[in-house]
Amino acid sequence: LPDHRPRPTHPRTGSRRTPEQTVTLREHRLDVYPVTLHAAYSRDEWAALRDTIDSLPESEARGVTSRDALPDEHGDDACHVSILIQTLYGPRDVIDSIAHEAVHAAGAIFEHVGEDNIKPWSEPHAYLVGFIASWLWEGLPDGWDHNAQGSHP
Repeated sequence: LPDHRPRPTHPRTGSRRTPEQTVTLREHRLDVYPVTLHAAYSRDEWAALRDTIDSLPESEARGVTSRDALPDEHGDDACHVSILIQTLYGPRDVIDSIAHEAVHAAGAIFEHVGEDNIKPWSEPHAYLVGFIASWLWEGLPDGWDHNAQGSHP
């Protein structure tokens, strides 16, 4: 069977970085919930992540969040939440995408652990959204232009 565990390397170059970006594909295993987060900041990085998590959707959107089950080292299904944040746009749109996708990711995590009745205004939801948004912000590529004027259509 093919190995579906996420790889931290770019499939074409073997590098931890894509030629177009100076950021490493990010991965983080949450301490509180049995979930691994993945972040991509360009279409190329999303494509690289799709090479390892083949259930991820193709997307041209500014942001995407996907929850997928992949076999772990014991053959059990492990939850992976993958997030695409396109950095082609201006800072307002990137911040909007980070907040938007962090809310989706938190909802997917709570649904995975059987807590899909947690209200979006509750403290657990707010803390998880804040953590995910901060983690996504910290992973923005080196040299990303925080002063760009681009905007989504």
